[in-house]
Amino acid sequence: MEGLLRSWMVVCLAGAVAVLSGCTDDGDGDSGGSGNPHVRLYLGVPHSGTVASLGSKHFVFSTTMAGDYRVCVTDMDSNLAWYIASDSAFVEEFGGCDADPGTGDEIAMTGALEAGTDYYIEVCEQAGADATFTIAVYANEGHTPIRLALNVPYTATIEADGTREFVFTTVSSTNNYTISLTGLDSNLAWYTYQDEDFINLWYGCDNDSGAGDEISLRNYGGAPRDVWIQVVEQSGISGNFTITVTKS
Repeated sequence: MEGLLRSWMVVCLAGAVAVLSGCTDDGDGDSGGSGNPHVRLYLGVPHSGTVASLGSKHFVFSTTMAGDYRVCVTDMDSNLAWYIASDSAFVEEFGGCDADPGTGDEIAMTGALEAGTDYYIEVCEQAGADATFTIAVYANEGHTPIRLALNVPYTATIEADGTREFVFTTVSSTNNYTISLTGLDSNLAWYTYQDEDFINLWYGCDNDSGAGDEISLRNYGGAPRDVWIQVVEQSGISGNFTITVTKS
């Protein structure tokens, strides 16, 4: 893609907006051009990035189950768009989003993707200014979050590179809550969100690079309030874990 300018129509699935876009490759080490590796995204884990004026950054993520996935490019300080392809050279592009002409979020569904497959995302800067942004990919696999009772451990399984979702309800704004992942078979992390769509990130815990426990205490403010938890598998190994939310 280096030095190549694209000019074609793309439909943003979320906003149903057709746009004309062009994009070149930064070639500065975390984009896909000139043999540089793509940055790997893990489902449900936001990644902060930068992109040069009129440049692009490239990412790859792996699906767990067949179905729709949601791509969110947010917190940008320039006009960005994103495109998705089934190949690392971005020849087989099949979707994208450029719904906002300014610095607004670019969020859309991918359409049905195959299970266990790598897909590639290109983020393009279109306003002629260096920019920062946050990108995340979320699995909309029809999982119903499991409601956790306070102080009661729950043992679950998780697919390689997959996610599991949970929710609990706070009882008082003065209480702190400890979320514990123990008995891990692989490298897991957890993140809390303010909404059931798992978009508005609250806190997270990824302290151990291996299969060690992930435990952190937080206060979640006003109560009663639902707190949504997403557990993310990061080492490509299916396994088990126990999650417990303890009130203190």
